[in-house]
Amino acid sequence: MRAVEAAVIQILKEKLGHRLEEEFLTPYVCDTVIQHSSDYMAIGTKCLGYAFDLHIHLEYTVTEETEGCFIVATVVPTRVEGVGE
Repeated sequence: MRAVEAAVIQILKEKLGHRLEEEFLTPYVCDTVIQHSSDYMAIGTKCLGYAFDLHIHLEYTVTEETEGCFIVATVVPTRVEGVGE
């Protein structure tokens, strides 16, 4: 998951340049939420930080397979009322 988080942040930095550096405020990070967890699967939401009046959430599913782990992740910008104002 850390590699996925780093890749998403790197893509955002490449696309938004220095604007992201100025706007990305990590003190406004939400708690990570695990919706489901078992021995072979985890589904959750991880907040990467706060940028441009939105929280950048990573919604993910991690499935353990015999060859290793399989990760599916979606970046979701989410407005959180009253945060960062």
